[in-house]
Parts: sequence; structure tokens; C-alpha cells
Amino acid sequence: MLNEGTYVAKAVEGAIGRTSTGKEQMAVLFEITEGPLAGQRITWYGYFTDATIERTLESLEHAGWDGESELSAPKGLGSKTCSIVVQHEEYDGKMRAKVAWVNGSAGLALKQALSKEEALSFDKRMKATLAERRMKRAQQTPAASSKPDPRKPPF
Repeated sequence: MLNEGTYVAKAVEGAIGRTSTGKEQMAVLFEITEGPLAGQRITWYGYFTDATIERTLESLEHAGWDGESELSAPKGLGSKTCSIVVQHEEYDGKMRAKVAWVNGSAGLALKQALSKEEALSFDKRMKATLAERRMKRAQQTPAASSKPDPRKPPF
């Protein structure tokens, strides 16, 4: 059973079906793509009730679905990585791992990244500032006292 936590994953396959109560659902098999559990798989179930349909469709988009093709043949599903949140729940008297949430990948976002040349120029400008900062910190560090601290044991 997968530990509770958040994992980077990719959809491997998906299908629509019905729950035991006859409601439509979408099942998506996810494969963890990073970390020590890479390669492990777990299924997420999305439901199409009035209360859940919007979040289910959003989750499918996070998993790469193009948002327009038929759900019986979801184009793009698995085309991008996403973040899945695994939680444990009791079901029929047994604990099991389930995908509670499918979220977009939270990646690094910059308005405009510096080019390699710009980054090197920035580093050069910062060297003097960083050296000055180190000197200030060194001056602020109190000199080590020659008397032992009476609160600490001598060993």
C-alpha cells in the first residue's frame, strides 16, 4: 500500500464506467514518475455528480486531457505530469490507499528567466554584495568566551 503523501505522476490509461450504484465514473491509472516509488501505480476515480463534475473534469485536465474530446477516448490523457495526493481510508473494514486529489504540477514559475549571459553578469554584480554581507556577519558574531558556560556539563 502506498504511503500517504503527494507524488508526481502521469496517467497511463483511463476508462469510463459505472459505480455499484449505477452512477457514471472515470477511472484513471496513474504511475508515479519520481522518487523511490517511481513505477508504482494507483487508480483514481472521478465522479460525475452535480457536486463533483467540475472538479473531476479539472482533474482530468491536470492529467493532460485536452478538455474537449470525448471522455470515452480522452485525447491528451497522460501527456503531462501532475501531482496526486494519496490518502488512506477504511473501506469494507480494510485500510486502503486512494487518490484523493489530482492537481496540476506545481513547478517553478518566472515571468522571464535570465539568459546564461545575463545570469553570469548578475553573479558578477552580486559577488561584492555577498562578500560585504559575509564580513558584516563575521563582525556580528560574538567572540568565543574563554569562561565555560555553567549551564553546560564540562564533557
